[in-house]
Amino acid sequence: FHIPVRISLINRAGETVKQEALYELTQETHTFKFENVSADIYPSVFREFTAPVRLSTDFSDQDLAFLMARDTDPFNQWRAAQTLFINEIKNLVTAIQTGRAMTVSSGLIQAFSLALEDRKKDRAFLSKALALPLETEIKDHFEIIDVEAIHQARIFLKQTLAQNLESELKTVYEICQSATPDDISGAAMADRSLKNLCLTYLGCMPDKGNQALVLKQFENAGNMTDEFAAFKILSHMTPEMRNSACQAFYNKWQARTLVIDKWFSVQAQSRLKDTLDQVKQLTTHKNFTMANPNKVRALIFAFAMNNPMHFHRADGKGYEFVAERILALDKINHQTAARLCACFNLWKRYDENRRILMKRQLETMAGQKTLSKNLYEIVSRALE
Repeated sequence: FHIPVRISLINRAGETVKQEALYELTQETHTFKFENVSADIYPSVFREFTAPVRLSTDFSDQDLAFLMARDTDPFNQWRAAQTLFINEIKNLVTAIQTGRAMTVSSGLIQAFSLALEDRKKDRAFLSKALALPLETEIKDHFEIIDVEAIHQARIFLKQTLAQNLESELKTVYEICQSATPDDISGAAMADRSLKNLCLTYLGCMPDKGNQALVLKQFENAGNMTDEFAAFKILSHMTPEMRNSACQAFYNKWQARTLVIDKWFSVQAQSRLKDTLDQVKQLTTHKNFTMANPNKVRALIFAFAMNNPMHFHRADGKGYEFVAERILALDKINHQTAARLCACFNLWKRYDENRRILMKRQLETMAGQKTLSKNLYEIVSRALE
């Protein structure tokens, strides 16, 4: 085999002490030796994503925090940040499961702050690096998926970062406001990405000042990027704020089919307690039809695939709703029904209660005499 590896060495000040060079892995075990370097240096490996591999290292969280804040390669900075976020969430999940108090390491908060305030960083990459992994990604790091603990841990981490760095987030938000709404240059789009990331953090705090900031951007946005970013944040705040924003967004964009698809998806992914009821109600909306795969993906897929907290409700109501939709869809579009059924594929990796509830829905679907070949194949394979 042949794997290219681009490596550079960085010191504690974030300075390159060995110029970036391309090395080649051609054996199962390969050693690269760097001489005449100090002990306090960090390797920045696979810079520029030189190979599509999963990298395992012995970096401590302290090392990752340094690379998150100081690595000069955007991809490696992103990887360090995401790894550190995952490690922190794992610790928080363990704390929840063992009844201990949740805390976030000061090293992570400091690294986040340093990265956020570095004016030399590419803002487009920074907006990706500092975004928390989604719950649907976090679950892949657990053998048994604890839905509530993952959700609670992620919210706690996000709110803690926002509370500790509120001033810095607002400063960067204001700096990135400089781009004119209709500017589509790379720099302007990067500014909007980082600005909206900051707004996402600020908007997760339940105080009226930050809620007002989100609402102001929603009402005064000069482009869809800013309006939609604020709309998504409002969908998680309160039922009243969500409903008001949904009505305003719909009134403005109801003639645009693709935008209304986004409108459906935002509501399907809301964290609010009444989300399942909202989704059920939206299936009767005049703009929704099970006969249109795009509408199904916008609403039903978005709920089943991207809203684990509500799809995986402990009472099984989320499973019942989606299974009913799958069977109804199977009479219209076999292939789309089969794809939607994939939301049940990982049923064996959840707690016992959810395993029982998900298996029950799979068995109910498998027992239907009129089940299509496509759907039967997915269901029967999941039950194996």
